[in-house]
Amino acid sequence: GLIASHPWDTIRIRIQSARSVQKSGNSVALAYEIFRKEKMRGIFKGMTYPLIGQIAINALVFGVQDYVERNLFKEVDKSSLRDRVVTNGVSGMIAGGVQTVVVCPMELMKIRMQKQGEGRQHVSWTMKKMHIGASSGPVLEHYQGPWEKTMQVLREQGVRKGLFRGWWFSIYREVPQFGIYFSSFTFLKAKMAEFRQKSVDNLGFPELFLVGGVTGVATWLWYPFDVVKTLYQADGAPGKPVKYKGMWDCIAQSYKRGGWRFFWRGFGPTAVRGFVNSAATFPIVTLYMASFRPGERHL
Repeated sequence: GLIASHPWDTIRIRIQSARSVQKSGNSVALAYEIFRKEKMRGIFKGMTYPLIGQIAINALVFGVQDYVERNLFKEVDKSSLRDRVVTNGVSGMIAGGVQTVVVCPMELMKIRMQKQGEGRQHVSWTMKKMHIGASSGPVLEHYQGPWEKTMQVLREQGVRKGLFRGWWFSIYREVPQFGIYFSSFTFLKAKMAEFRQKSVDNLGFPELFLVGGVTGVATWLWYPFDVVKTLYQADGAPGKPVKYKGMWDCIAQSYKRGGWRFFWRGFGPTAVRGFVNSAATFPIVTLYMASFRPGERHL
């Protein structure tokens, strides 16, 4: 799911952080432009961070959500769909808050990698450390790998102002988003079982795949906060000027640049990414948990 969805994530980040609404372009044109100038490497920039972090994130999210739902709400009537939707939603919000300790630094570094070398011609591995002077032509930016770029942020900006820049943005995005994530899946899964005239526990992989995908799209209804978070985390990279003083300044400047439409740009590729990612994740987790604890209702 991550490999299939990451190119859409790169397009999302490029559109969200474009200097103007006009320059953001459409998804297909931008994908072509990235591939033409930066080759396949450009599409998959920054994937190292989610490849490493996704394991920890999924373990935290599903582990914390399941623990909270089973212990904090153990007296709740689980036969009621409304109660299940509410308890899974609240449990998801708590899980979303917990996993920001991994998500915030991971996404900051991913965004910085995805923005690196934006719009420049692809430079081969053997040329990446060459700096061509003004007399010889344009300067080729030194392409930093994941470890090198992480060390630069830590060395020049530290942990709080470096790796955890935009942590409150992550909280504002992740907490409501994961509430929607788990409550939507619970509701849609029940409706799918009703439509298919099956028990919720007897839904197969194709049905869970569809429900998971639609859930992934529904989760991004909280999308405007993601746009602002991307802008804030992309800003202030080492050696570059800081544009935004804080959250409200970032929101105000963004609104001046494009009005309310500014906060929805890039939603198309994000919806595709959300569908692909959740369609792959939810069925596997649901079926695994059902086999691990048979006879119990999950999500």
